[in-house]
Amino acid sequence: MKNIKRFAFTLAETLTILAILGVLATIMITNLVNSIQDSIEITQIKKAYSMISNAFSMAIVENGPLKTWNWPEPTARKSIKNTVFLSEKLSEYLPVQRFCGNTTGCFNYGYGSTHKFKTLNDFNGGSELHTDNPNLYTSKMILKNNMRIAFAMGYPDFTNQWDYYHMKIDINGPIGPNRYGYDVFHIFYNSNGLLSFNSYVAKQASFCNKYSIAPSNTTSTPSLDGVSCIYWVIKHNNMNYKRRDISREW
Repeated sequence: MKNIKRFAFTLAETLTILAILGVLATIMITNLVNSIQDSIEITQIKKAYSMISNAFSMAIVENGPLKTWNWPEPTARKSIKNTVFLSEKLSEYLPVQRFCGNTTGCFNYGYGSTHKFKTLNDFNGGSELHTDNPNLYTSKMILKNNMRIAFAMGYPDFTNQWDYYHMKIDINGPIGPNRYGYDVFHIFYNSNGLLSFNSYVAKQASFCNKYSIAPSNTTSTPSLDGVSCIYWVIKHNNMNYKRRDISREW
């Protein structure tokens, strides 16, 4: 009988192949998990933006332009009373579960002795670098989908070029990760209503990942990283900023 040569992998070769397959499987699973998580967050983000946008639109249709409303302190640039007034008006057009106004209770997860708000993680996962100022976010509410909204103190100054303010939204409440660019964002508004993603003011006043949205500026305050990523999601329907620099792609 003729000798038949048999070819087989050595143990070392087999282990090497298994290691390579393991790495590829890990990458594929990680990408799949990231894709699923991004999809869930994108849906929540778009729903949040849509609800707030509709609330502004309906409030303006039924009550006239914001500047014509009966503001408690119409000449004040920063006013707790005006902030509560605006949030009360908008709450009429939102599925509110609980309205806290200028009291505690709506952002009380992680509540400390001196802060009404949870200390939030920055975009890069830092150890809670950004602390909310209880004297700045002066009117809060919880929606029926568990989303939290907090309005920054003040009302747009009709005569000043810095005619914008913002609200902080947490799309899933205390579930977490309570991290800018993931489930916590800022939405900007002014005397004309909600600002869209292509607004000059929104671009200049906010940030996403570690780069300023403004093409001429590639640095930003670390605690602000991620706050404006909602505008990227609305425009591009993805969360690619989590994994690469998107500052030149707006």
